Amino acid sequence: MRLSPVLLASSLLVFSPGAANADAVQRGVVNGVSITPTTARVGDTISATVSGVNPCGAVFVDWGDGTAVTHPISELPTTRTHTYSGEGTYNVTARAMGNCDGEASGTVRINRAPSAPARRELTGFFVASPAGTGEPVSMALRGEGACTIDLAFGDGNTQQVSVQLPQTVTHVYSESRAYNVTASAVSPCVGGRHTARLEIRRGPVTPGLTGITIAAKSDTPGSATIDVSGAGSCTYLLDYGDGNRERRTATLPDRVEHVFPSTGPFSIVATAERPCEGKVRETFRASRSGRSIARLVISPNPADTQSRVAIAIEGSGSCPVTIRFGDGAEQSVEGTLPLRVFHTYTRSGRYEVFAWAGAPCSGDASSVIEVRR
Repeated sequence: MRLSPVLLASSLLVFSPGAANADAVQRGVVNGVSITPTTARVGDTISATVSGVNPCGAVFVDWGDGTAVTHPISELPTTRTHTYSGEGTYNVTARAMGNCDGEASGTVRINRAPSAPARRELTGFFVASPAGTGEPVSMALRGEGACTIDLAFGDGNTQQVSVQLPQTVTHVYSESRAYNVTASAVSPCVGGRHTARLEIRRGPVTPGLTGITIAAKSDTPGSATIDVSGAGSCTYLLDYGDGNRERRTATLPDRVEHVFPSTGPFSIVATAERPCEGKVRETFRASRSGRSIARLVISPNPADTQSRVAIAIEGSGSCPVTIRFGDGAEQSVEGTLPLRVFHTYTRSGRYEVFAWAGAPCSGDASSVIEVRR
């Protein structure tokens, strides 16, 4: 049946409003944004959940710190995450895109991240040896941070000092003989106990060099801290073994830092100039990877048979390490350097302790312990 022109026009008038309403129903709406957490610290992950009415094919999220991204989505709600690098109060805005309408916003407060606790550690102890009776003996406490240190001078006298490391203290001896001087870190300062051998002589002592120790710096690969021990004020030539050398004048013990141009080994030599005496040498294996053994620290040394000896393996990085104690015993450990192991010697003698790192670390170190009956 054919419709008349009048009936056809009426039909169009009836159905046209319905089609327009169907198109309107197909648009979604963004009407909310929930931020979790609303208070956080720099570096924390923040979530923004955008809610509303579907359908919605995209949403624009502005985090208020210069970061703004349009995210294609399939439906609401949708959750996006962000990390802030600076403290402050930020306005987060979610705006509908495409077949969506509407906008919503919220705020987040970002506080400064807590700073890492200051490191407090006693890393070394050196005395000016030999020295004379009645003269102040210089004793260098190496490390960093504010520490309380228990000192035992070996002559029956003790002292507790609270200092900012590194620091130097002095003590006077009245009797000429050999002493074991110890410095022990008091908690919360770490570092354990360090023992130094001191020889006191009667009468004036000729200034000179007596030893050299080298430790890698964990914060700068290839760099090392060099401690030159001895007594008195000396001028000496320090040869780093990498083509560099310098002439130094200092009251011993002296400390210097140096960056080596490549991996080792390097032979570091300190040669005294008259009127000082002595020439000391030590080998250092520089590591550019930042994961390496630096040195061994044995305490107590000398030690008694059947006593518990602590061996600190200093360096940087997480490493597998094998330790040979020199008496036939061997032990393997793994962890973040510095590590500490313990060993008991059953017979008196002089033992060389040797430790070496496995992959991915490098380096080795040795030290000698004297065990007495």
